[in-house]
Amino acid sequence: MTSPPLLAELFPLAVPPRHPHLPVLRDAFAALEALAWPAARPCLPLGARTEPMRLANGLFDPAQQDFGVRVADDADYPGITLLHEIGHAVDYLLLGGGHYASEVRGTAAWEAWYEACLGSAAIAQVRAHLIAPAFTAEVGFAEYLLEFPEMFARSFAQCVACRSSSVPLQNELTAMAQSDPPQQWAPHDFVTLDAALMHLLSMAGGEP
Repeated sequence: MTSPPLLAELFPLAVPPRHPHLPVLRDAFAALEALAWPAARPCLPLGARTEPMRLANGLFDPAQQDFGVRVADDADYPGITLLHEIGHAVDYLLLGGGHYASEVRGTAAWEAWYEACLGSAAIAQVRAHLIAPAFTAEVGFAEYLLEFPEMFARSFAQCVACRSSSVPLQNELTAMAQSDPPQQWAPHDFVTLDAALMHLLSMAGGEP
């Protein structure tokens, strides 16, 4: 019986050799390679590439899977964005089989992941922006950050990146965790969530 492909085999980098973000994208890809988690469902390679974008840092579009996962040429945090968009693809294709599994959360492992999200200080800060926003646009952004696929993609990105020794990748995590509202988690705030996500992956597709 053939083993399911590893994540890195599904998202090979297709980035120009002189792209300014190539070093940190390679670091992110190396971190993904180190996560030896078999895909829950076999899937054709999607690839990961950079391209010009307006008003977006990255994209995974289920209706345009042939384009793979995409990172904006001028993304603020390209390494974490790459892992974030791969997280969306994992959620939709490998865990959900054609839908976002994070929106269904049909197992105890998924509920444990969700409870860990809610128990984190970062998510509490995001929710606080719904109650007392400094300006109207904050409400929409906070609602977006609290969408289940967004929380999964961010937690997946951090789960992969936090195991890397790459300084640029760690700097991106730190900057995003310190943003207001926070878009990632401080290391101490991610411990329980990391364990819940690794357990979720192990239940979905074999030991991580």
